Amino acid sequence: QTVRAGSNTLAYVNQSGYFKVFYHGEITDVDVSTPVSFEAGRDVVAYVDGYQKYFHLFYKGQTAQVDVNPPQSYKVGFGNMAYVDYDENFRIFSNGATRRLLSQKPDFYDVKGNMIVYGYNSEFRAFTDGESKLIDDIMPKEYKLSTDGVAYIDIDGVLKFYNHGKLYVVSHETVSKYYVNNEVVWYMVGTNTWKVFYNGVNY
Repeated sequence: QTVRAGSNTLAYVNQSGYFKVFYHGEITDVDVSTPVSFEAGRDVVAYVDGYQKYFHLFYKGQTAQVDVNPPQSYKVGFGNMAYVDYDENFRIFSNGATRRLLSQKPDFYDVKGNMIVYGYNSEFRAFTDGESKLIDDIMPKEYKLSTDGVAYIDIDGVLKFYNHGKLYVVSHETVSKYYVNNEVVWYMVGTNTWKVFYNGVNY
């Protein structure tokens, strides 16, 4: 795959093998070698270069070296990134700075938009608005991520929604399916009844 599109970035490798980013109407020549891997988000492109295998970040038009070793994995979102580095530290890039969240790799992690979620020691946690917060102390069976929140069914079968630091109970009824988009959760209860949850209210 030689093209990756974020919501306002386009990263691509041209026919000569040069790595370029199209951002804010301008094409930036990022590297003369084809990257080993790259991902594009909003205002951000992460890549491992094909020459020295260094880990780099293109952020708001500037390119910086993140690490001399390639990460084990990485995912980008809206001006943010989560990654497991070469030494298995779990790190977050947000608001232009990188910090270490864990000194070992999480059980899983996921990034979408402004939301970063991860599991560690059976805890389900979110990193959003610059800090890590506990969502639930027991891992959900499954979850669905939106750009600003995460909906999930907890161990007791209760549908919950975590959004901007608040945890809402959406439904105690048995939910057969559910979807989340931005800050809206819609879900099916009973035989075929769809309900919508928005801003703390069910409709």
